[in-house]
Amino acid sequence: MSDKQLRKLNRKELLEILVSQAKLIEELESDLENTKKELNDKKLKIKEAGSIAEASMKLSGIFEKAQEVADQYLNSIIENKDILVLESSSKKGKESKKSELKVDDKMISKIKKTRRRKIAA
Repeated sequence: MSDKQLRKLNRKELLEILVSQAKLIEELESDLENTKKELNDKKLKIKEAGSIAEASMKLSGIFEKAQEVADQYLNSIIENKDILVLESSSKKGKESKKSELKVDDKMISKIKKTRRRKIAA
């Protein structure tokens, strides 16, 4: 509206314009407040996502340590198996030695399978 048109309006019409402008301002302020809330929610979600990523990285470190310990344990079993086989071979014949090796190999393969299942889970 031009200045001339505004000057020609009476008081009632001017007040109606002011009221409509006030309603528009209230709507815009409400929209702005809602948008700010949504933005804060998104910022919080982004922050939480970062925290979740950090936690998963820490957990993966724990799993890596557990894997190292499991590998060390398995290696010690394999080393001890060789020592036990040597000790038992001096006491028993060749037949019993072969059967013990098969049993120990089966135990080791079971341990490896179990470990793989736990890692996969």
